[in-house]
Amino acid sequence: MVLDAEAAADTREKMEETLRRVAHTGRESLAELRRLLGVLREAPPGHNPLAPPLKLEQLDDLIAALPPGGPRVRLERQGAIRQVDASIEQAAYRVVQEALTNVAKHAGPVDVRVILAYEPARLTIRVTNPVRGAAATIGNGAGVGLIGMRERVELLGGSVKATGEGGTFNLCATLPLRSAS
Repeated sequence: MVLDAEAAADTREKMEETLRRVAHTGRESLAELRRLLGVLREAPPGHNPLAPPLKLEQLDDLIAALPPGGPRVRLERQGAIRQVDASIEQAAYRVVQEALTNVAKHAGPVDVRVILAYEPARLTIRVTNPVRGAAATIGNGAGVGLIGMRERVELLGGSVKATGEGGTFNLCATLPLRSAS
């Protein structure tokens, strides 16, 4: 990235073209760094940190693999579905995965609605489910699921909002939508 920027400054290359190349290289570097850090963390049994990145098209498989008696998930895709940057796609997959894990753990066998809304400049993920009793209180557990989700999404320039109101838990994550390069 540094060499690209210095070469552009020395040759007075078009700034827009250079900035796009630097941004692309930066995104690839961040994705690679996240994969390498995943190798250093303690992985759950059967997890292969060197496996190809997860894709949103694999969400149907994730939902089908939920155990019987667990959450009943309805997945909806809205907008012009398209291939997106690998780091965005993997983060979005992980948001849904973590949200469904939380539903299974805290709400049990309830109906869950997952919406992936593809908009021109962003991907919005909404996960909604009914809750019971103390599960309606956000952040009352000892886990770091929501914190990790928020950190992952914010690293990519997105945001996460979780609310529990009126017996319903709502998770909304927004990620900037860049086309895959």
